[in-house]
Amino acid sequence: MAAYLTCQSLSGLPLFIRRKGDIPSLPFPLVASLNGVYTYTKTQGAELENTCSENTFVVWKEYHDTFMLCIVATDSSLSTVHLKHILDLVSHTMVFYLGLEELVSVKNIERLKKDLKVCYPLIDTILDGLSPKEDLEDFCDLTNYTDVLCCTERSTFEGILNCFAESVGTVFGCLRVSGKVAAATPNWWTLDSVELLQIQLLLSNERYDTGIDIPIYLPVRSPKIPFRLVQWKLTQNSDVCLLCGPTPSLADLEKEVKRFWRTAFALLKSAESCYPANIPLDITLDKNVLSYLVVNTEKRRSLSSLSPHSTSGDAHSHLTAVRKRDILRTFYKTIVGTMINLPSATQSDSEDASHDSKEVFMNFEYYSLHALISEMHLILVLYPSGLHNHYLRSITRSTLKILTHEKNCKWG
Repeated sequence: MAAYLTCQSLSGLPLFIRRKGDIPSLPFPLVASLNGVYTYTKTQGAELENTCSENTFVVWKEYHDTFMLCIVATDSSLSTVHLKHILDLVSHTMVFYLGLEELVSVKNIERLKKDLKVCYPLIDTILDGLSPKEDLEDFCDLTNYTDVLCCTERSTFEGILNCFAESVGTVFGCLRVSGKVAAATPNWWTLDSVELLQIQLLLSNERYDTGIDIPIYLPVRSPKIPFRLVQWKLTQNSDVCLLCGPTPSLADLEKEVKRFWRTAFALLKSAESCYPANIPLDITLDKNVLSYLVVNTEKRRSLSSLSPHSTSGDAHSHLTAVRKRDILRTFYKTIVGTMINLPSATQSDSEDASHDSKEVFMNFEYYSLHALISEMHLILVLYPSGLHNHYLRSITRSTLKILTHEKNCKWG
């Protein structure tokens, strides 16, 4: 899979080009041609949104009446719905780091090109989602929803987190376990999905021994006034994240971290044991469930696991965790926005609403897939091959019921 991403001002000046895959640099004449075709259609009173060849998709989109993004990708599982989503993420990333004012009030184009370099790591991470690295287990870049971990300690963590956040003068905070949100303050969930996603992508992209402390802009809530994004590692696999103002200092924050979290390490260890199933150990799913992804569109959260059982036999050893992740991601990209709509999506969001359905089956030589929509949930499940569809439907329904209604499985 290969992809080119170009960004240029509406006057035609190139701002940056990024690429994904082992491919050569994009020749300038081709960049100019892509821009020229788009500009020509505008002069004719039309708007060119996308085009495609046998194995290549091209999508254009303008932002803030200031710049235009274009992506050229070779991936048969992609649709324009998902490519537009990638362009939206890149645009939000630019606002996330630089603020809206610097993007719309450009005084020096060369200075802007230099400032945009800070966005490159996160933009490259977004493009990596087209063909993820082996260590990526999250689905947030694809679904636009926060990846969560379900643990029985959630209510206790929420109590500690609320008191901790109040002590440092903020209402925005979350606790992450194994890179997934295990608890959050009520106001954390009031942030826009785009902002939660940008924060999650940034935290998964940064690797620090203790944490981070950087200024960011919230693309929806605060695109012109920056917040401080502070992350502090509690254990090797757990960290706490806050959005705050100029205070507290890192020294004061360290004191508060020790005061509130030093007694919670046993609880954190217990919560960490839920990984990689990402659900409490006393919850058992059908042995035929090889991996799953559940999306709650109302709460804007997703729960997933590539290894949902504490022990696994050799029967399906050919399906590694990476292979299962790739299968689920391809399945999601193939059906969402084309065959089915997410429960909260409007009919017009689909490329062809007439093909909208409530469930999809796909059967292959070595595995089967089933997707089911139920109220505000979408669930995708990977199964071994050879099972009848009516049996898959029964297991999927029972799995969804367990993951959304079980007393010890509260995450939505």
